[in-house]
Amino acid sequence: MTQAPRVYGAEHEAPAPGPRPGHDYRELTGGPLHGQPIEESGWPHEHITSGRARDHL
Repeated sequence: MTQAPRVYGAEHEAPAPGPRPGHDYRELTGGPLHGQPIEESGWPHEHITSGRARDHL
């Protein structure tokens, strides 16, 4: 069985640290977290499109 990737910032002990239905995710690129999803639900569109998403990390 293939497990969903752990979402960046999810609790390590969470029973299901993978993506949740109804939430929006982007994939981190570059660096040691490359390919790991990060939840962007509730982020302003300008932060996502302008590269300011790192303000939420």
